[in-house]
Amino acid sequence: PWEIDRLNIEKVDDDFVVDARLLGELFEIPAPCIPKLMRRGQMTSLCEAGVSEHAGEHRLTFFHGNCRVRLRVGAGGAIIKQSKIDFVEKPMPPTFRRAGG
Repeated sequence: PWEIDRLNIEKVDDDFVVDARLLGELFEIPAPCIPKLMRRGQMTSLCEAGVSEHAGEHRLTFFHGNCRVRLRVGAGGAIIKQSKIDFVEKPMPPTFRRAGG
């Protein structure tokens, strides 16, 4: 088995490529379902560039159902930090789907 911590995020021009296995593991969804969910708009994402002491880093946030997953990514694509919030049966607050939320 592979380890999430060993996966890097690839930056291509101004976009990021995140392995579906990583998102699948974090959301507890089979990896082949991830692209379908994204195409249908059932999984969305947000990218924020770091400032000040976080310059060169990015925060990638993914939303699906009542869950939010955040990945802080270094300049070389290494995952510095990851977090997940599952709101269980409560709907996710709309402010969590915006930058800075």
